[in-house]
Amino acid sequence: MSLDTFKQEFTRRVNRKKDYRDTFGTKCGQEVLADIYRFCGMHQSPYVPNSSDQTAYKLGLMRVGQYIQKLLNQEPDEIEKIMRLQTLNNQEGIEPYGNTNIR
Repeated sequence: MSLDTFKQEFTRRVNRKKDYRDTFGTKCGQEVLADIYRFCGMHQSPYVPNSSDQTAYKLGLMRVGQYIQKLLNQEPDEIEKIMRLQTLNNQEGIEPYGNTNIR
């Protein structure tokens, strides 16, 4: 990734974070966020006994909530670290653990 491309991507990700904070930072946004977290089962165990399909489904729902939570909590220096790690991993053909890509 070229330096210009890196800077553009960094700016895009920082702006996305600002957009999420602006959206969920209002009283109404906080109510919607709480509803999303409830729907995603963020405060429940995803494990469903004897049902790997249902467990996988619940884990997928939780991933959506975690994605939003991650965007809301990341600082610009964290975004830059993730991007640098992804760039190195891509050059080496390594898939980042837990898919830290926040596009």
